[in-house]
Amino acid sequence: MKIFHKFASIINTDSGSISFTVGNHNLFEETVKPITIDSVQVNGTEFLLQREPDMKLVFQHTSPKFGTRISRLDLRKVPKSIENMIVFTWSPEEIRVYIEVKGRTPVQGDYIKVT
Repeated sequence: MKIFHKFASIINTDSGSISFTVGNHNLFEETVKPITIDSVQVNGTEFLLQREPDMKLVFQHTSPKFGTRISRLDLRKVPKSIENMIVFTWSPEEIRVYIEVKGRTPVQGDYIKVT
């Protein structure tokens, strides 16, 4: 899944959003090892997406303007579904990762300002 690479040429590094849909993906399986799903640098800003061993989906945005910011979402809180929309948003105020399951309230990741 190269999510950020697909949009690298048109990404606004200060604010924006990207969303995509996944079905029954191994991202939601506890036996899957930690993995970097995608990482791309655009004009000195890094976008990073990882799946951690503790079932956390981590979106990290590091830029010279805003420092390092992280949104971490517990995948165990996401209802089982055959279709999940994953949404990443970033702005000068904060970044977030959400997972939307049809007919349910979106599950939102925590926001952490690192530097």
